[in-house]
Parts: sequence; structure tokens; C-alpha cells
Amino acid sequence: RLYRWYEANYWVPKGWRLPTLEDFEDLDAHIKRLEYDTGTALKSKNQWHGKADQGLDLFGFCAYPMERDEETGESQAWFWTSSKTGNTDCPYYCVCIRADRNDIHLQSKAGVDYYACVRYVRDAE
Repeated sequence: RLYRWYEANYWVPKGWRLPTLEDFEDLDAHIKRLEYDTGTALKSKNQWHGKADQGLDLFGFCAYPMERDEETGESQAWFWTSSKTGNTDCPYYCVCIRADRNDIHLQSKAGVDYYACVRYVRDAE
């Protein structure tokens, strides 16, 4: 499912939260320590269209593409974070996984009315 930022915050299960940029950076660093490309490790094994193509879904993240880039036609998936950008037009960062890249990248592309994917995290007790 795709959510606007406020919807993503409304549906947070008790004991969970939207990830921060730091959460995604930690995930990226952990996967790289295991000697994998982060984007490839998190992408689903099918439905991706582009140069780098399918993923390996090594950790059950199973990122499916949500749209195609208008310029390149590459599949991509955007994930909300709770980290603020300081930009009133695009107040929260998103993390993007693209078919044409094997990594993840952070952008402030989306406004709060943009639709993106959600992966909630739960802190260790």
C-alpha cells in the first residue's frame, strides 16, 4: 500500500514508529558490512524493470516497485521517514530504491501529499 505522510503516521502500530534517516543509514551500513549492495539485498525478486533489475530479498524486506521514473522508465520505490528536511515544500525525507541502482539514496523529493511506501520499525526493548 501507499500512504501520504500523515496517513503513514496515523496507522503506526502501537510500539512501532516510522524509521529515521539514521535507521536507514544503519541498515545500509549493516548490509554493506555483510558485503551486499543494499538496494539489491532489499529489492523483491521480481517486478523490477531497469538496468540493475531484480533484487535478492535477502532479509525479508521485499521492496516492490511503486512507480516508474518518468525520464528513465526505471522502477522505483519510495519509503517515508520521520526525519525532517527543513524545506517547507518537502518537509520529510524519503528513501528511494531504484532498479537502475544497487544502493539506496535519501531524498526530500516528496511533499506530505505524495504517496510512498512504509516500513515501520520497533525499537529493541
